[in-house]
Amino acid sequence: MAMVDKHNQAIQICTSKVMAVLLESVVSGALMKDRTGGLSDEALTQISQNKRIDIRPPLWSACSGKGGIGYENNYRNVSLLDHCISVATGAITFSASKMVSDGWEVGEKLERYLFMVGLVALLHDVNKLLDGSPSLSDKKVDSLMSDLYQRWDLENVVSQYGLDLDAKALFRLINLVEAGTALTGAEGGVEDRLLRVLVRKYVRLADQLDSTFAKLGSDGGINGVLKLIATCNNILPDNLLHWRHISLFDPAHPYLLDKLLAHLSVQCRQISGLPPLLAIHHDGQLDILLPEVLASEIADAALSRFNRSLQPELSIDISTAQLPTILNGKPTWSQLSAAYLEQEVEVNNTRLLSVGRIDADYFINYVADGRFGLSFSQKSLNQKGATLSPEPFESGDVNEEHFFLISGLIILVLSHPSKSKRVKLPSYLDRIGLIEKALLEQDYKITIPDELRHQLSQRAWFGMEVAALAISNPNIYELLIGSSGILQQIYHGRHDSKGKEISGIIHGLEGNKNSPKIDLTIARIKTLLSGKPIIDGLKGRIDGYQACLVTGQPGEGKILSSDGLLGIKVSHFSNRRGRPAELGKAVGHTFVCPMSSIEYIERGHRHGSKKVKTPASICSPAVTGLFGEARMDDEREADRSDYLDLFDLSRAKLGDKKVLIGPELFTRRAYLARQESIPAKIKDQLEWILRLIRAVQRTGRPFHVFAGLPHQRPEILYIDCLPPALRRLAQDRNGFRLEELNELRDKFELASSLLNVHGSVSLINALSSPTQQYSALCKSLMLLEDRVEDLRKKNNLKEIPSLHRVALLVTERLFTLRGTNVMSKQESSIILLAQKAAGLQRAFGTGASRGKQQLIFRLILDEIRQSVRNKKTSDHELRNAIAGKLETKFKGSDMYLGAAKHRRDLSTFDACVEIADFFINEIWHQLLNARMPSQKLISQLMEIYRVEMLLIYKNRKDINEDETAELKD
Repeated sequence: MAMVDKHNQAIQICTSKVMAVLLESVVSGALMKDRTGGLSDEALTQISQNKRIDIRPPLWSACSGKGGIGYENNYRNVSLLDHCISVATGAITFSASKMVSDGWEVGEKLERYLFMVGLVALLHDVNKLLDGSPSLSDKKVDSLMSDLYQRWDLENVVSQYGLDLDAKALFRLINLVEAGTALTGAEGGVEDRLLRVLVRKYVRLADQLDSTFAKLGSDGGINGVLKLIATCNNILPDNLLHWRHISLFDPAHPYLLDKLLAHLSVQCRQISGLPPLLAIHHDGQLDILLPEVLASEIADAALSRFNRSLQPELSIDISTAQLPTILNGKPTWSQLSAAYLEQEVEVNNTRLLSVGRIDADYFINYVADGRFGLSFSQKSLNQKGATLSPEPFESGDVNEEHFFLISGLIILVLSHPSKSKRVKLPSYLDRIGLIEKALLEQDYKITIPDELRHQLSQRAWFGMEVAALAISNPNIYELLIGSSGILQQIYHGRHDSKGKEISGIIHGLEGNKNSPKIDLTIARIKTLLSGKPIIDGLKGRIDGYQACLVTGQPGEGKILSSDGLLGIKVSHFSNRRGRPAELGKAVGHTFVCPMSSIEYIERGHRHGSKKVKTPASICSPAVTGLFGEARMDDEREADRSDYLDLFDLSRAKLGDKKVLIGPELFTRRAYLARQESIPAKIKDQLEWILRLIRAVQRTGRPFHVFAGLPHQRPEILYIDCLPPALRRLAQDRNGFRLEELNELRDKFELASSLLNVHGSVSLINALSSPTQQYSALCKSLMLLEDRVEDLRKKNNLKEIPSLHRVALLVTERLFTLRGTNVMSKQESSIILLAQKAAGLQRAFGTGASRGKQQLIFRLILDEIRQSVRNKKTSDHELRNAIAGKLETKFKGSDMYLGAAKHRRDLSTFDACVEIADFFINEIWHQLLNARMPSQKLISQLMEIYRVEMLLIYKNRKDINEDETAELKD
């Protein structure tokens, strides 16, 4: 037992001191401040004033620690932040357990070593921040380490533990972690031999274990971890070598599995002194590794706690007539009295002591001078109402506090009605008579004063007098409140002098109507844990059974609207083979099995009356990594504040609503976006998916969205319910790695902006088509530019920066497509026409009119149209007509004619002829087959032409500015 205590102390050091300092000073204070993307000056000001938070993705959570690009078939995708924190927690725990086993005393010296081990573990994969993840021996990594050391002020961080460690020494320690990549002389660069040994053994082991858990295939996952740790008998103490794997796959009931995992983890810490080696619930699969010798005891204790947590909390409701009612259970007298006196029951005790206002003067004198520790506030005396209640004041006297509670308990038993018409209870006067008779036998006579006119006043006076007697006399206390006292007899029932049974209060209690369902839920979980089938295969095929809407299993369980199952209606059609109920019935006909019923009640408790239209389950683990439970700073039962939806995860402004700051992910169980509704409109769907992508990048946690039942996926983002248009935009893929999310986000942001500007899905469909993508991007860019100009004219500048960002993305994509030679002959020809036209026409900007931007192309088409009407369609006639039209427009016109240097010093006429020749040969014959194009095709070609002209002029302007800057230099 002494050894368990020492290990318990060592783990507490990891959680309360070492890991807390690392998480606060290094993770929160440094790692999470390196963010991707920019912020406006207004946002930076609000962040400095603590009015909002920085919701840009931290660099460490936007990079892959395992399973990035190139390793898709080897590992699950895990963020660098999650991987490094897991390795740090594991390395600290292994080191602490080993050192305590070797006789180290818990103190500052041990803490210093553990801190250094954790710091090295946090930074052991720092090279993955660089493109291509160069090896640690690369000079770029050494340079990055020196930069981070200064920028993060790590010198100040390590000085908190009285350590003198510069960037080079820290980098040499990091090199000891990776087998086969250590720098020459790395061992000699750190003088402390023990620190070198701890880093080489335990940081490396933690890294291997976390990597193995993320590995795909038979040699990875939980089985791989167990195989690896079994080989570590030479470096780990016995209590860290042997673990039992408890596994449960039940994708239909994620909320119950979340709760069960939390109880298993808490009981593991309380009983063994160690957190589980691994504890994770993801994609419908619960896995936990418990210490082998105590696994059965931990599991039994956890199921017991889990059972109790599903029971609603005992409470006492007080009606407007001041009559109390026990709700949510049928406790025994011992349970009720203990819970009441320990204040574990939700009840307004002051209302039980309410008195009639007509008797106010009597009670003011009765509790005068602070008698019983009660008084009537001036506010309550001034109010108008039939009753008023005394209030306790903090006197510090334990007896007075006890008196207040005992008085309430006595009045509860005296006044409690029966909720069942079949149970007849003794009347209020009969109950008082029993107490008076029992006290009289002890030579105590209590007579209610005649001047008390209100029944509530009489009840309160009697309760307080009896409570005062009980407190002052232990025998009276036992007589009244003891396990066989008078109140117990009233509560449980008794036999009268003739042997007739008299019912007690407990017989009239409704109790918790869900208790049978909870019992069946516990039985089902035990069956799942044992590996036995839930139902007999033959029985499941018998006709006539009603089927559960959620699991499809046969059984009973018709639900009512009052059951409060979130997202399930009594009219859901749950037809299975042999189901006799028909559609259109006026009464409910939905069947839900007991465990599913408790699951959806639990969802209702967590989300209130949230409306669920098209439901989707989002799977994201609340706790990750080695000994993840060691970082949890509390063991309380999860409540609504622990459940954050996608709005909470993307909210920036600090206020009354829930906001995810970030670091709390590693110190509490935060359940991320468990229950969501898929929007019906494509515009809202885009915003929903964008919030999902940002949530993944912000947290570094996997988010797997399932419209049906979850199943195991290795990607960090997986969505099985993308609408067809958006799925095409995502290249017909459902799963994505961290490094692919920026491109995916850009695509959806572009689509969202276009829907706001254009309002049509057709353009989004064109963006996802390889043959239409370039022209669709051109049209998109022009729509965005036109929108910006409209906003400027209206002096509405708020939306412009985001539109500029999207326009920049479109422009980059256009250049990318041009570099890959995926454009069609049509698009290439129009681009070449624009390049020739740009030499003739004077430059213009995005603020120019559309007619000016498309001038030459429109002049050509107008002349072609006129020539076709006049039946002058020979090449010679068309060439002369086009060249003549252009020369007439541009020759001698300062408004339209560009500089000669941009057309290779050709004359205006020669430039016009060149354009006419190109159009006739490459476009009129090759693309248009010598026929006038449709208006739709003209519009499409015009957008390509217009974009190319703007890009040429912008590039020309940039070159001129560069040349001007060089001349000034």
